[in-house]
Amino acid sequence: MKSIPKSRFGRLNADGLCDLTLPRTSLSLLEQATEPAGAGWPAKGRRFTRDWSAKAAIRTLEGALGARPSSRPRLIVGPEIADYLEGERPQWAERLKQKFGARFSIERSASMEPRDHDLAE
Repeated sequence: MKSIPKSRFGRLNADGLCDLTLPRTSLSLLEQATEPAGAGWPAKGRRFTRDWSAKAAIRTLEGALGARPSSRPRLIVGPEIADYLEGERPQWAERLKQKFGARFSIERSASMEPRDHDLAE
């Protein structure tokens, strides 16, 4: 067996269990889901990426569609999310239409923060 650099094999305990620590080869979940806030952000730190913000909006809509089969929810999104869903991920809305029918709408709101979303009936 080849050795893996920076790996660590712990002691074997009485139950026959041991711990094995391997180096990370990909980004952590935090690094995948967020990005540095940037100069225009009010505080230092990280914010959700556009992709993760759009996924959260779609999950919110899907949850509403599944919970209330007779409802006609409206997903109201900020400009960045609207552009992303229309331009790069139109298949997400199509999948929801195939699963639940075309009983929902996704609307752009210029007054909303760029990556925010809200649900209305």
